[in-house]
Amino acid sequence: MKLRMPEGWTRKEKQNVLELQSKDGAARVAISAPGPAADADELHSQVIAGLRTSYDDLDVAKNIDKAPVGGLQGQATVISGTTPGKKGEAQRILVTTAEVKMRAYLVVAFTTDQTSQSVLEAQALVNNLRFTK
Repeated sequence: MKLRMPEGWTRKEKQNVLELQSKDGAARVAISAPGPAADADELHSQVIAGLRTSYDDLDVAKNIDKAPVGGLQGQATVISGTTPGKKGEAQRILVTTAEVKMRAYLVVAFTTDQTSQSVLEAQALVNNLRFTK
């Protein structure tokens, strides 16, 4: 995988998931290769189902077949929702899955609903990500 991380972002790896976060916390991106290529569609559905249980007012805004991710052709879903609790924060979430050879890739980007430098950096990060074959 080739990744250009924006300046000031943090990078952690937990349980085979690469977690990237902007300095101001307005954007987070999680990247993983959690299963075989044959499971990519099921993986996509499971992530969305998990988000439905974790967010209030979850709304699927758009499904995109043949969406580019990491230099591959994949499936993308654009979602909006509110974090649970008294201080619920509006979030936009992009769930993308792609497959190559024997591996399914998953990229999930979480951003605040406001346009900021961090949100633009997250978009650029996802757009410039490349999975190596």
